Amino acid sequence: CLSLPLPLSVRSERIETPPPPPVTPSLPPRYSPQGDNDATLVFESRFECGNLRRAVQVAAFEYDLLLRTDTNTNSHTRWFYFSVANTPGRAEPVKLNIVNMSVDGSMFNYGMRPLVWSKRAHERDPARSGWRRTARRVYYYANGQRRRRQTLHTLTFTVEFEHADDVCYFAFGYPYTHTHLRTYLAQIESDPARSKRFKRRTLCRTLAGNEVDVLTVTTFGALSATALEQRRGIVLTARVHPGEVGSSWMMHGILAFLTGPSIEAKILRDNFIFKIVPMLNPDGVIVGNHRSSLSGADLNRHWREPSRHLHPAIYAAKELVRSLAAEREVVLFTDLHAHSKKANVFMYGSEGANGGGPDAGGGVGGLAGWAGVAEPADRRLLARVLPYVLWRASSGAFSYGDSHFKVKRNKESTGRVVVNRELGVPLSYTLEVTYAGPSVGPLAGTHFTCAQLQQIGALFCTTVLDCCNPHVQAEALSELRALGSGKAGMAAALASADGQRGNESETDTSSDEDVTPAGGGGGGGGG
Repeated sequence: CLSLPLPLSVRSERIETPPPPPVTPSLPPRYSPQGDNDATLVFESRFECGNLRRAVQVAAFEYDLLLRTDTNTNSHTRWFYFSVANTPGRAEPVKLNIVNMSVDGSMFNYGMRPLVWSKRAHERDPARSGWRRTARRVYYYANGQRRRRQTLHTLTFTVEFEHADDVCYFAFGYPYTHTHLRTYLAQIESDPARSKRFKRRTLCRTLAGNEVDVLTVTTFGALSATALEQRRGIVLTARVHPGEVGSSWMMHGILAFLTGPSIEAKILRDNFIFKIVPMLNPDGVIVGNHRSSLSGADLNRHWREPSRHLHPAIYAAKELVRSLAAEREVVLFTDLHAHSKKANVFMYGSEGANGGGPDAGGGVGGLAGWAGVAEPADRRLLARVLPYVLWRASSGAFSYGDSHFKVKRNKESTGRVVVNRELGVPLSYTLEVTYAGPSVGPLAGTHFTCAQLQQIGALFCTTVLDCCNPHVQAEALSELRALGSGKAGMAAALASADGQRGNESETDTSSDEDVTPAGGGGGGGGG
């Protein structure tokens, strides 16, 4: 990862960098160079998470690339991950055009760059190499081709290979494979201290027979039945959309933090029982899909009536929440995602479902109960407290202004909405992270690194703890009241606060919703 400053106000445990890409399997190559003077690139994507369907050489050093559609669909061409061999070195820049991108709008138009990993650089200095954003002349535009009713887009960029005869990998975001997850879970299971803080079991098996893990994180040991019953439940999930790799890096930070030795993590374990499903769609992750499962389903649109046979992970996850809610109060559900059309980190919530209020005897309020609720209108603000406090603590990484709490009709079958409305969890969110970076604050104009994504996960945990403090909740409600409901006034107030925080900083840094791309940042110029 790039070594950028980390001005996020939280201590995170075990910051990890992405492992090297997989060794290219011993399969016959798609093309073999015809002699020493043949500079044709050799493309490969037949490895875990890989996605590239075809490469067509259109000039000596230019290639048109087509991505594979998600399994059993004819769409969702967005995630890419492939390697090239027989590289020419710096003398000959190579232009790559991915000509069937399926999304109208992208952070590539606002400075985001693809990721590149060099085998030669890693062999020479593993400690200083890694995924780099070295591509330049990055453009994203509609190309006039259509797939049914969908307009296709081209992502084009130029790369100068540092080493000749290298093997380089290209990716849409920092890869996080199913193998990486299971290796990490085995690692913390073998840790004498961490292994005492969680239990791991198989939630279900997928269509391909892969295990879906669920972790229970809490303080185990000699406890009275009454004390255990009083612990509230929190459910966290990630990677329902396999191409949204940023969600796994945030989840990695959450797992490292919650199983770590900090006093904040211990307080959370003492007071909550966490049920965590770190990868809901391992089949899609393994085969390199962007959004779908092997059946071609967008699993996050099947929470209302999931099929035990077609959507086993969603069926089992919904039953997990239901059974946990039957035995204790479940106060928070958060599903982690990544977003390709907006900058920053932000949340989507479900507003106005916190019961009847402290006097009416309905609902459970916020993480700090009904603290600070002074009038009926405050009840709908409770869903905004966690995102608001997270914004205050994040040094500009999190955007409260990009967070939304109204539910569109086409989102009514998503996890956050069904868990809130049908299963009665009062605080139910989608936590979204950009593939690019923040548009305000001290990190504006950079890409998030893996270390920063993990710190965002840890910061989410400490914010949950902060919001359990009645004074924090009451103060947040008071400030939210002052912001009011007017979009223009709220946007101005938030922009002013973000600007002040950015100016005061001394740090020098050199899909769940359908939205219009947000400009003004998102990572290191692609011009």
